[in-house]
Amino acid sequence: MKKRSSFLKAAGIAAGVILLGQGCGGTGAPSPSVPIQPEAQEDVREAGPVVEYVEGGFSPNELQVVPGTKVKFVNKTSQPVWVASDPHPTHTNLQGFDSLKAFGRGEAYEYTFTDAGKWDFHNHVSPGAKGRIIVK
Repeated sequence: MKKRSSFLKAAGIAAGVILLGQGCGGTGAPSPSVPIQPEAQEDVREAGPVVEYVEGGFSPNELQVVPGTKVKFVNKTSQPVWVASDPHPTHTNLQGFDSLKAFGRGEAYEYTFTDAGKWDFHNHVSPGAKGRIIVK
């Protein structure tokens, strides 16, 4: 009787493990407790750094990157932002680093920095809001 009880207990544990491994008959979608796969984590890293426009200016207001880095500038305020290279209003220090128009809350502008240097920028709509990207 003891052998049969041990066998049934072991069989029950094995069946439970199999059911858990198959998601217990769910929809096939991963459960929230499933860790992110390494490929997905790499995608997040490849997205590049983000500079947010927040109340009070750019955050961070200085960022160091390597050549070839794409930086995303995201507006987190209700005020418009127009990211552009210094000096104001000509935007000539780094040709092409200019969103060319203002964008609103939740919108973004991306620029890939290829040339080494210190690239100061500002909000063309509010030139007192400044930042710097250092590429080395």
